[in-house]
Amino acid sequence: MLPDATQLAAILGAIGALGAAASGLVDTTKWFTRGISHVGLKTIRAQIEPFDALLATIPENAAFETINGLWINGTAIGDQKAKVKALIKLGLQPATVEALARATGLDREALNTLAQKIATGTDLTPAEVNIYGHLDAILSAVIDAAYEKADQHYRNAAKLLAAAIAVVLALVGGYAVSTPFDTKHLLLAVLVGLVATPLAPVTKDLTSALSVAVQASGKLRALVQ
Repeated sequence: MLPDATQLAAILGAIGALGAAASGLVDTTKWFTRGISHVGLKTIRAQIEPFDALLATIPENAAFETINGLWINGTAIGDQKAKVKALIKLGLQPATVEALARATGLDREALNTLAQKIATGTDLTPAEVNIYGHLDAILSAVIDAAYEKADQHYRNAAKLLAAAIAVVLALVGGYAVSTPFDTKHLLLAVLVGLVATPLAPVTKDLTSALSVAVQASGKLRALVQ
């Protein structure tokens, strides 16, 4: 027998709650050394590796630790991008010009002059301001790409882990309430676990829409009768 609207709403609510619980458990892995919050960090480090020479000018590995800490702690991505760009620019020195020229494709001599003037606080010419603008645009493009890729990797990993946790929870719950726990119950538990995570954010909307649809159907039936 098919469930009525009230039962269906309750089922949707339970599945959504399972997905929310699984997502919450994913967040708890952030406490571990290699938890979910570390996913994507390697992508960032790989993308900005050409600028490592500039970041390394900051003592005690502080630049790299800052980048790691901001990502792991979930700082707003826009703020992280701005901080990374500032750290790279901070490393613009005559000694790092060669590495910067290779990483950006900008003229080495122009970058060297720019680095020297920044170091001495000398005013920049319009041409040098233009070079600095090109540098800023290149850094923005590289950093944007790095963080977008990293964020996508993180989201995909979080969804996958949440789905796995939801399946495990559904199996445990199914085993606890189903006697015997046969293949049919096993497949149902796996199905519930798989749909729980994507369903969780829209559960409230679905149940509300279902309630409205039932009310509308009831009123329409009354008019017809």
